[in-house]
Amino acid sequence: MAIRASERRLSEIEYENTYTKVYTYITERVKNLPRRHMHYIGEPMNRKLNDIYRKIMKCTDYFLHDKGRGADRARLCAEIAKDFEEVIAISYMWWNIAGKDNDIKYLRDNQRQYWAAQVNRELQLIAGVARKCGRKGNIEVPIMRPYTKNDICDVVFLEKLEELQRVIYKRAVKLGKEYRDAQMEVLVQLSRDAFYNALEGNTVYITDEKTTKKRKRHLSDAVGNLYAMSRPVRELAFVGIWPEQELETICTLVTDCIKLLKAVQNSDRDRPAESA
Repeated sequence: MAIRASERRLSEIEYENTYTKVYTYITERVKNLPRRHMHYIGEPMNRKLNDIYRKIMKCTDYFLHDKGRGADRARLCAEIAKDFEEVIAISYMWWNIAGKDNDIKYLRDNQRQYWAAQVNRELQLIAGVARKCGRKGNIEVPIMRPYTKNDICDVVFLEKLEELQRVIYKRAVKLGKEYRDAQMEVLVQLSRDAFYNALEGNTVYITDEKTTKKRKRHLSDAVGNLYAMSRPVRELAFVGIWPEQELETICTLVTDCIKLLKAVQNSDRDRPAESA
């Protein structure tokens, strides 16, 4: 059956409608965050969502008004997919610290599933646009997973990274505005990124060269994030931010996580790729 031209145009920009749903769903939850959690969760989330919105609008403008900008449109799609990694990482941190020892409401399984499903649908649409624009090869699209506490606790290094993120974040929000400086900003972000990269690396099954590289990249990035924590931890310790026991817990967790992740990396080097 023939499809009207107007309807084809609408289908070409379906990613706009889907992103509106993603944007509305997440920002409504940001509005309900307690004020002390806005700095490290709400504000970064809003900034990244707004960045993506601007790129999506530009992507549509190229389609509607400048058909010769297919390569630029494909480039924007790749940037949007990359930007969504930060949205996912912030979401995971949000889920991780919610419902325990703080005032953020715990998200039920069905809420996480809906959240992840909307994000993943948008990413698939963006990937489809990139393909239609003739981009060579598929753009790398992250996948958001509605993981549970049990999923994390089943993997030792993820459980320890979750605990590390929780300890650092809890201290950050307790300190208040006077210590929202570079060191604490960096430390919260590094703990967030280490957890995200380790979680992503853990979900990759080695079947070929591509999956081998992807898993290696995420695990290496997680280790790099952990090593980078040493400087801001030392600087904050110097000015007396950490109680002694808490500082010891952080240092032990960082060391344990690095050892565990390196052990996984060593195991991967000795294991041949499985057939798909």
